[in-house]
Parts: sequence; structure tokens; C-alpha cells
Amino acid sequence: MELENFTVTSDLGLDDLLTTGETDSYESVDSSFPDELDSWDFDGEDAGVAAAIFAALAGVIVFIAIFGIAFYVYNALALSKLFKKANHPNTWAGWVPVYNVWVMAEVAGYPGWMGLIAVFANCVPVIGAIGGLVVTIMIYDKLAKAFGKDSGFTVGLVLLYPIFIGILAFGQAEYVGTYSSDNGAAPAKVEEPKKEKEKEEKPKEEEEKF
Repeated sequence: MELENFTVTSDLGLDDLLTTGETDSYESVDSSFPDELDSWDFDGEDAGVAAAIFAALAGVIVFIAIFGIAFYVYNALALSKLFKKANHPNTWAGWVPVYNVWVMAEVAGYPGWMGLIAVFANCVPVIGAIGGLVVTIMIYDKLAKAFGKDSGFTVGLVLLYPIFIGILAFGQAEYVGTYSSDNGAAPAKVEEPKKEKEKEEKPKEEEEKF
């Protein structure tokens, strides 16, 4: 920035200027300096930056909301299908948060209250979170085995839950576990092997012939 008619002699200090009255050189600054400040549009630049930040935050919030809704619908469909495979009477429980974990624990073979521990233990810092994780792994492990899977599948449920719960629900996995009505769920239907059925049917047919 160029300031016109601004000269200060090195022989005079500030006190000398004030006492001698040699301050005329500053008068021209009063007229030029404010005009140049007015040409700098601070408000416009700040408003642009603020608008950009707001737009970015709004985009992130919208993305999280859409992702959350999509995951909720997918998880609800998967769990409902899973409960149906296990012949649980409350297949609609997949759509109810917290209660769906209760039913999952039942299908796995545990009492439903263990599902509540897995959910609410996380409210307690550190110790509670660790305890909740341990209970969750226990439920996942027994759930995997209830559908004929091994411990490797349990690791998949822990690390990549959306993928592996979908495999159990929408894949060819069949429920081979059992859970008693004491847990609040109906016993699973156990179908008799086809060979045993055929052996029973043959004697009946022979008796009818005679």
C-alpha cells in the first residue's frame, strides 16, 4: 500500500514531533488510508468460507442419515429372515431396536437378557464396553454354530457384521440349533431325515396291500 506525503525525518523522535508540532505529514494519511481499507471486502470472503463449511457439514449429515436409514432397513430385513428360519414366533422383532438383540440371543441359545447386556453395557466406559464386546462375541459365536457355521464365521460376524449376517439370513444356511421355550421362544422345528421317513412309509404300504 502506498501512502502519499508520508515522511518522517530520522533526526526527530516521536516526542520531538509532538513538541515541535511537525505532524503535518500525517494529515494526508487520514484521507487515503481509510479509503483503501474500504476496498478490502472482508465480509464477502468470510461469508464465502462460512457457506462452504456449512455446505460440507450439511452434505456429511445427509450422507450419514441416508446410510443410517439404509443400514437399519437392511439389518431389520436380515434379522426378520433369520428369526423366521429359526421358527421364532416374533419375526417382526427384527424391526425393533434392542428387542431384536434380545431375540437374537434367544435364537443363539442364550437367555434374552444377555442381549440387553450386550447393548447397555457399552454405556459404562472401558470396563462396560469390554464386557459388552465379550458378550456380543459369545452371542455371535453361538449364533453362527446354530446355523452350522464354525468359529471363522464368528470372526466374520464381529468384523464384517452386515455381510455375514446377510449370508446367514439370505443364504442357504439352515437353523440346526435348539432353544427352549424357557427363553421365551418356541422350540425349533426338527425335521426328520427323509430316509427314516421312507423306511416308515414302506411297512405301511405293505400292510395296506395285505
